Amino acid sequence: MLRCRIADSLGGRPTEQGLANLAGNRHPQYARILRGDVSELEHVLRTAWDMISADRRVTGGRFVVLAIVTLGILLDAPRAQLEMIKPHLASWWQRRGHDLVRDTDQVRAQGTPP
Repeated sequence: MLRCRIADSLGGRPTEQGLANLAGNRHPQYARILRGDVSELEHVLRTAWDMISADRRVTGGRFVVLAIVTLGILLDAPRAQLEMIKPHLASWWQRRGHDLVRDTDQVRAQGTPP
């Protein structure tokens, strides 16, 4: 969902400069919710598009929380925009959802919390 909204905000597949500009423009809204600086927001945007080095990538539960906040600040008309994103989410789930569930089941079978 975040990737869709980023692409929509930037008019297509983002560039590194486009993500930096988007982070700079939306940081005031982000900072009202979280204390993170503009680089944290940019790292979330870059992580969503896999345009970041492994040592700067936002992962795990931290990514989930920051991605939800980031999606929220990128929505100007939430009801309409989420409705537009739904088909993309459904398509993604058809392609990747089963892998996500299988990976979680494998982690649980190994006795490690997901």
